[in-house]
Amino acid sequence: MTSACRVTVGRLSDRGPGSGFEAVTLENERMLVVVLPGKGAGVYRLIYKPRGVDVLWKSPWGLRPPGQTVATATNSATAWFDHYEGGWQEIFPSGGGPSVVDGAELSFHGESSVVPWEYEVLEEAGSRCAVRFRVTLGRSPLSLERTMSLSADSAVLTLQERMINESADPFETMWGHHPALGAPFLDGGCIIDAPATTFIAHDPQLSADTLLPDGGEFTWPHVTGRDGTQIDLSRVPPRERRLAHFGCLAGLRDGWYAMPNPKLGFGFGMTFPTDIFKYLWFWQELGGSPGYPWFRRAYVMAVEPWTSFALDGLAGARERKTALPLGVGEAREATIRFVFFDGADGVAAISPEGEVQLKQGGISR
Repeated sequence: MTSACRVTVGRLSDRGPGSGFEAVTLENERMLVVVLPGKGAGVYRLIYKPRGVDVLWKSPWGLRPPGQTVATATNSATAWFDHYEGGWQEIFPSGGGPSVVDGAELSFHGESSVVPWEYEVLEEAGSRCAVRFRVTLGRSPLSLERTMSLSADSAVLTLQERMINESADPFETMWGHHPALGAPFLDGGCIIDAPATTFIAHDPQLSADTLLPDGGEFTWPHVTGRDGTQIDLSRVPPRERRLAHFGCLAGLRDGWYAMPNPKLGFGFGMTFPTDIFKYLWFWQELGGSPGYPWFRRAYVMAVEPWTSFALDGLAGARERKTALPLGVGEAREATIRFVFFDGADGVAAISPEGEVQLKQGGISR
């Protein structure tokens, strides 16, 4: 394969009969990215080709082809998890639990991650490849556009996004990215580097099998646990600990975070604008939750750029004054980058363009 980029379109189904989902693949010599436009334009695979590793987690029940299962859930959270394939979702215009806003019932994790998106291939092959995805929501007066691109010989995936308020009134919204990480990349040796000052523990925690307290603010990355011991949240616990943690990183001095895996000798980072994404949700489901949907069989975590911190949906974000305001007809733009890098050391910084500065010196990108 040459170092040039290319876009291909096919179909993807992990198990069972059926035609599966349409899959749009962006690929160069260093990265392979599979997007499912019919499933919220979610990123299903994100592979660092020099190591042959997909860093995204896949749910135990897999990617269920459309029409293969019958919708029987009586609440939107169960419906969402029934069809949660893992991977990386864009959550919009509400995150966390369902809520009612302006007379509309907003489902668990909002609308954008479950509805089909339109797409257009802008650059199919050559030194750059690019695809534009777009969705207009049904329950909120909002549209969202995302252009994903790769350049030849680059390990940087660029997402250029534009959100528009199409209402004749001002509107406040939530917006987040939910990249779920799993094995073989995720293990007990992974490090979380982030230029945050504060960790806010959620109240209450999502599982009884947690080391974290119910609520409280702490100096990142150290938290005083339930038993009074100090916990370093920048070190990922191994699968054998069977823990579940939830909270968020706040007081971001810069718009990036990184996760190196010293055992594998590589890692990834994300960059984002902090004037829009002011928080990093911190979710670890490391075999710590009994019962539906996990039954202690998931080893997965995510560090998620978000506009707001509210697990009770957009209504809660508005109440806490952390929702993102939009004027009449206003558009907000954001550039997000996902970058792979080689190196086992921690990360000192990542530039908005995706240049990674390792703690022990040197630049990897």
